[in-house]
Amino acid sequence: MAAFRRALRAKSYDAVLDTQGLIKTALVAAQAKLAPGGFVAGFGNRTEGAGYEPLAKLFYQRKVEMEPHIHVVERSRRRVAEALGYALPDAIDFGLQPPADLPFNLPRPYVALVHATSRADKGWPLEAWVDVARALLAR
Repeated sequence: MAAFRRALRAKSYDAVLDTQGLIKTALVAAQAKLAPGGFVAGFGNRTEGAGYEPLAKLFYQRKVEMEPHIHVVERSRRRVAEALGYALPDAIDFGLQPPADLPFNLPRPYVALVHATSRADKGWPLEAWVDVARALLAR
């Protein structure tokens, strides 16, 4: 832990963003050495589906608040944009393109379902993935 803290403080940061809103992540963010005018930013309030812990905001110089019912991707985009002071484009372009050498043709538009997760308790059962795929096919 001491080596990690030294490494974190070896350089100065203009901005440190806590995108988790947990006490443990806020504590890590607060350990960073800030450049003059630098700041730590994070959640200002609870939103549905986020693991927010209210005490975490005590470690932030910038608290980003938003409506409680917001998709996780949009929540993350807005939090970072507001913390750093820039406007978001209206549309999201992930820049994903299928490889040209696929042995089959993809319909347009197409959907890629990504099943990976960081913890087993976040995983969905196979039936849930099948339900999503069927609902997409029905559209």
